[in-house]
Amino acid sequence: ADPLVGDYHLLSQGGRYVVSNELFAIDETTSPLIDSGDPLAVYTNEPDPNGRRLNIGPYGNTHVASKTPTNSFFTIVSLNDGGRADGSAFMLSWIAHGAATGHTIRLEFSPDAGASWQSIVSNRSAASGTYTWNTTLFTNTVRALWKIVSQSDTNITAWSEKPFAVRNGPISFYVNDSSTNGDVYTSAIGISTNLGLLRSAPKASLQQILDAYDLEGGDTVYIDTGVYTGSAQTVISQLDAGDGISRVVVQGSTNEAAGGTFFRGFGIRASDTRGIELKNLTMAPGTAAGVDIGVVLYNATNSIVEWVRVQGGHCGFNVNHSSMSRFSHCVA
Repeated sequence: ADPLVGDYHLLSQGGRYVVSNELFAIDETTSPLIDSGDPLAVYTNEPDPNGRRLNIGPYGNTHVASKTPTNSFFTIVSLNDGGRADGSAFMLSWIAHGAATGHTIRLEFSPDAGASWQSIVSNRSAASGTYTWNTTLFTNTVRALWKIVSQSDTNITAWSEKPFAVRNGPISFYVNDSSTNGDVYTSAIGISTNLGLLRSAPKASLQQILDAYDLEGGDTVYIDTGVYTGSAQTVISQLDAGDGISRVVVQGSTNEAAGGTFFRGFGIRASDTRGIELKNLTMAPGTAAGVDIGVVLYNATNSIVEWVRVQGGHCGFNVNHSSMSRFSHCVA
């Protein structure tokens, strides 16, 4: 209610205890901490309606606990702010509020940020609060969402706020320039607003892929035949990393006869990461400080650079604080 003066009573549309008059006031919003405590904990000292579950906070299971609103709603707990789901026993968690605690629900999964939905399970008790999800039965994606729908009242629903990844195998990403001449990986030109997840909808640069997604070991970014012009180093950072066995691969075009994959005016910097592999790339870095080096490995362990050619600029390859780096078939 007012933490600045030490009033930690939870806001509630069902009623919040007010110390000054010892009455319950009705708020415009409801705290997600209501009915969010340990489902096995005692709650019976809370005033009715109490949702049959403990409130989180100092007044849980007391006579001055905030009341449960009679309107029904759900709070998504698992993966609400992104993250990763994998394996055959990933725990999905939620909280049911109000009358929804007595509803049956279904859980649904979207691999494409809400464009389509697939059933995970139905006829589940809303009050149970958890479900063990076998993610291996669903599509690997970096744009997943999940939602809860009441089967008692389909107008009552909630879904995760940010996309998360379902990863039970490597994911491929695609980049192309403004031409399809000599292409080997994609079937369309690269556009910055594309998602870069399909051969038919590549992004326009490697940096756009790195900015949009977290890459993990086994993932491959396919950069098709063409010339990519820029004035800033492409940076692979700690959020994109593999390991000594399964690396993040940046794969350029193998169509050398058509010019391969050519970076003009910039190079690549792998910094504070591990398990990066660069293959089949040609670079002509710029002359200004910061873009005048072809490949920089800085604190980037277990990296491989293979079939990379650097011409012009100030320096071909710079390796610093990077153990287990391997260069093969490279020329400066």
